[in-house]
Amino acid sequence: RGKAWIMQLLAVACLSLVAKMEEIEVPLSIDLQIEALLSVDLQRMELLVLSTLKWTIRVVTPFTFMDYFFRKNNDDLPPPSPQISRSVELILRLTRGILRLFFFFQNLYSFGMNYETKYIGAKA
Repeated sequence: RGKAWIMQLLAVACLSLVAKMEEIEVPLSIDLQIEALLSVDLQRMELLVLSTLKWTIRVVTPFTFMDYFFRKNNDDLPPPSPQISRSVELILRLTRGILRLFFFFQNLYSFGMNYETKYIGAKA
């Protein structure tokens, strides 16, 4: 395989990592594969790059920032349990509400497209 293959694998792994950090829709590893690159090799190279740079990729959610804001508003003291429970419940309710709105508008869009295709398209 040689050094050129390793450099190509490194380049594709770096591109894949950047896409995972910056893009909303990440390309599948099969879309990034060139010639004989295997997804297993690509994953191993990604892990090697991450470990060499001492990076970790993690999901950031509203819960990630809870402790910071609690301590900021409470003179660096840990928040009381009831406050944490109320905040978690609020975040979960907001998330469910956002998902309901998303599905509502998605269904509304679908209905509009079906109506247009069925009734307006038939008249033309």
